[in-house]
Order: sequence, then C-alpha cells, then structure tokens
Amino acid sequence: MTAQIPVAGVLVAAVVLLAGVFVPMASAETDPVILHKLAMEAQIHVEGQIQDSDPPQVWNLLNNGTEHVSLILNSTTVEESSEHFLSAMEAFRQAVEIMEEGTPSQEDVLYYSERLDREARYFDQLLYLAASYDMNVDTTELEGLFATARTMMQDNGEDAEQILADIAEGMEHLWEEITMVAIEKDQERAINYAQEYLVQLDRFLEVTDDSDIPDDVIEQIQELRLRLQDATESDVIVSVILDIISIKEGLKLDPVDQLQLWGLQLEDAVRQSWIDGTIDDAEYTSALVTLEKCRFFLSIEELDEAESLLVDLNAWLLSVG
Repeated sequence: MTAQIPVAGVLVAAVVLLAGVFVPMASAETDPVILHKLAMEAQIHVEGQIQDSDPPQVWNLLNNGTEHVSLILNSTTVEESSEHFLSAMEAFRQAVEIMEEGTPSQEDVLYYSERLDREARYFDQLLYLAASYDMNVDTTELEGLFATARTMMQDNGEDAEQILADIAEGMEHLWEEITMVAIEKDQERAINYAQEYLVQLDRFLEVTDDSDIPDDVIEQIQELRLRLQDATESDVIVSVILDIISIKEGLKLDPVDQLQLWGLQLEDAVRQSWIDGTIDDAEYTSALVTLEKCRFFLSIEELDEAESLLVDLNAWLLSVG
C-alpha cells in the first residue's frame, strides 16, 4: 500500500495546479483532510461539466468517484485514504475524458456548419430542378433533418456527424428520384424541342433558295433534318441539332441561335465532366439549374441574362476542367 502514496502525490500536484492553489506536497500526501478537499474540488469540477445528454458511463463514473470521496475521511489509515483518493481521481479523470471526446471543438462546429450550408444549397438546387420538371416531391423528412441540424449547431454541434450523414443519405434518395423523372422528362422535352426546331429549320431552308449559301451546305442540313425527324432518343436529338447549328455557325446566325448553340455545347461539356468524375452530383445539379434558367431567359428573349449565365458557367467549367 505505502508504495502507492507517491502516485497520489503526483495526482494531487495535477489537481493543485489545475485549481490554482498551493498545497505543500508532503502534507497533501499524508493528510486525509487535504486529500478529501482536493477530491471534492475535482468532484465539483466534474459536476459542473456533466450534462443530461452525457452517456450513462459518465454518470456511473461520477457516482463511483463521489462514493470514494466520501470514504476518504472515513478510512482508518493514511494508506486507505490515499487509495480512495486515487480511485476517486481516476473515476473523475475518465469521466472528463469521455465528456471531452463527445464535445466537438470550435473547429469541428465550424466544419459541421459549413457542411450543413453546402447541403442546404444543394437541397435548394434539387428543389429548383424538381420544380422545373413539375415534380411533386415529399421533402418533409429532409426539412425536419435540416431543422434538427441547425438546432444542433446552436448547441455546440453534438451528434452533428450522424444527422449530416442522414441528410446526405436523404439527398441521395431525392437526387435518384429526380433523376428517374428527369430521364423521362428530358426524353419528352428533346422530342418536343426537335419538333419545334424542325419548324425553325424548315423556315431557314425556305429562304436558302434566295441566299448565297452553297448547295453542298444546304444538302448537309437537309440530310441532318431527316435524321432529326426520325430521332427518338434525347442524346441523338441533341447531337443532330448540334451538328446543324455547327454548320450554321459558319453562316450568319442570329443571337438566339448563337446562344442556343453555346448552351448545348456547355450542356454536353457539363454532362461529360460529371461522367468523368470531374464534378460531383451537387455541382452537376447546379450546372443543370443554370442551363434551365438560361433556357427560360431565351424563351422570353432576355438574351443578356441568358448570355451572362452561360459566361459564368463556361468560366466555372474552365476552372474545374
């Protein structure tokens, strides 16, 4: 037993330094009253930190340490008092260690907050995309998770990792749901767009008789027109239209044609970047939203707005490519 007394002295020194008071070590190692006082200070320190949300293990360690504190003055020998002191201090040390592990640092809270902000922006983009496809999606659960996460950030970010993982999983499911509808809708949109483009193309071909456009160029466009008329897959439709506009690019194009060509080219580049893994789902969604807004501005002939979006999208693609 006596051999363990110096260890008690080391623990006492740590507690004394922590408390900011000076106690002669020789007396602390032999005086049960001083050991009891120091152990009580450690007990009060733990009681001031513990929260209802802390795991049962922390509460059990606090109760165990408190029991040993009460036995320090009831011991019959100095060795026995020191043993109870050591046991109490070890229980309190473990309790504090567990509490510190469960409490995120300020850096962690900032990191979690930034992740939550990114997920929230991604969520808004997905909702915009869903609305553009006239989808009625149930986001009640996700909105509840976001509300819970924001509350957690205000409460020092405890358990944030799990709630953010749940949000990420919910967003993945929402993305998959939108993607399934988008594939079908894009097919319908492509076919409708092809029909509209055929009307424009026919008007273009009508005026070529009185133009200086070479016959071989007109023949190429006419061949592509037949391919477009028979196309039913969205990727084939986009490819044929790109070929047509590329031919017309060498001619005198009106501003709408120019922006449509650029938009289709950027859409193809965005899709390829996503397939290659250069951009992630959130970035791909954001780019699709930008293109959707561009199409809207073109439809109402707000060309400056459409061009501004394409300029920004092109600059971003160059920066990530």
